[in-house]
Amino acid sequence: MSEEHLSSQRGKGHAVLGLGAPILDLILRVNDAFIHHISGQLHGMEPISVADMEQLIKASGEVPIPVPGGSASNMLRGLSAFGVKCAVVGKVGNDERGNHYTEGLRKTGVEGFLLKTQTPTTTVLSLVEVTGARTMRTYMGASQELTPDELLFEYFEGIKLLHIEGYAFYNFPVVARAIELAKQAGAKVSLDLASFEVVRQFRDKLAPLLQGAIDIIFANHDEAHEITGEEPSQAVDLLAQTCEVAIVMVGKEGCWVKKGEEKIHHPAFVVEYPVDTTGAGDLFASGFLHQYLKGAPLWDCARVGSLTGAAVVQVLGAVIPQALWQSLLIEAQ
Repeated sequence: MSEEHLSSQRGKGHAVLGLGAPILDLILRVNDAFIHHISGQLHGMEPISVADMEQLIKASGEVPIPVPGGSASNMLRGLSAFGVKCAVVGKVGNDERGNHYTEGLRKTGVEGFLLKTQTPTTTVLSLVEVTGARTMRTYMGASQELTPDELLFEYFEGIKLLHIEGYAFYNFPVVARAIELAKQAGAKVSLDLASFEVVRQFRDKLAPLLQGAIDIIFANHDEAHEITGEEPSQAVDLLAQTCEVAIVMVGKEGCWVKKGEEKIHHPAFVVEYPVDTTGAGDLFASGFLHQYLKGAPLWDCARVGSLTGAAVVQVLGAVIPQALWQSLLIEAQ
């Protein structure tokens, strides 16, 4: 193996392993005029080249704020703040953005099973409107170069859960191998669908996995509708037929959760002035999974997920400040 491991420790005591693109988020505040003149669909994710990303940044006239991101990593940082030992596997560029991502991960207590490559680090330009709504444009980069044979069983041994972000489907052979290794390790598998574009593009890959390979599925309104054709209350019924527990998040309208014959709707904790919705679903998953892995009732899982999801929209980026975590840990008890 030619690439360099950034971590010398493998599979030593972590309970949750994340699979997804190690991403550096570039948070860019934009106004209505700017957001409505960019190409592509608003409020979703579309891949673009590095050159196009730089052109967008230049056209905005603003300087983006770099924040370590990636859906799976965002979720893991939340779990780590709850005291759960977590690790992430992936590949980053041998560049400044890769170093920034790695250092940010280390500071939040998440172990990195990361390989380096000469391809630039995967980067997401998150265009944030004054309402907090975001439109994402992604340079896929280094994360796409991870190969199935670079996934070692040591990473999976002893874990309780493998969490996969939907963006990992852009490298589907790695997803398939990771699920295989997780099942060998006796772990559950959770999947966050990530975006309706991912569901639309990889429907043929996703459908077979929803017949027993996925234990826990997270979807927002658009993703759930894309895969089922139904509104949230009915969509969660259909998704729950394929897995152990299904969650459909509906923003300020709360969430629907179903496991077996038990179905609940939990209201959202209203944030009057959201700053940035980046990471809201990821941090919801952090709170939900923390409780679920403890065996808590569905209502409590949804309550804590709603707390963490509401907390992150009050800050720019997907990292909840330590001071805010202190109050969250008390409320989550």
